Amino acid sequence: MKTIAALILLALAASLPCPAVAQEDQTSGNYWLHECKKDPKQLAETSGTFQYGWCFGVVYGLSLHPQICVPTQVPVVQEMDVVLKYLDAHPETRHRSFRLLALEALKEAFPCPADGEKSTH
Repeated sequence: MKTIAALILLALAASLPCPAVAQEDQTSGNYWLHECKKDPKQLAETSGTFQYGWCFGVVYGLSLHPQICVPTQVPVVQEMDVVLKYLDAHPETRHRSFRLLALEALKEAFPCPADGEKSTH
């Protein structure tokens, strides 16, 4: 009798819905910090080259923002370093959008002069 009761309880427990596994927010700084930091050689061996290119594309695109004045001699790789350093230095904000955090990092690192003159790439 106890065996039957135990089997019924086990069957009921198995039929209960499992809590959903939280999916990682693929727009967050947490997600993209790790994707953008990957070694390019390692990425060439995996399908991660898209993510790596996406990181650089976002950073380059944001560097064209009117409130950001990146000197013409600064390569996008350096801009990427600025963004990654910012994310490392501000772990309390990495749950926010990677794009917004990258924008903040670039504005902080490459502010425009007070006269509003924008340099271009």
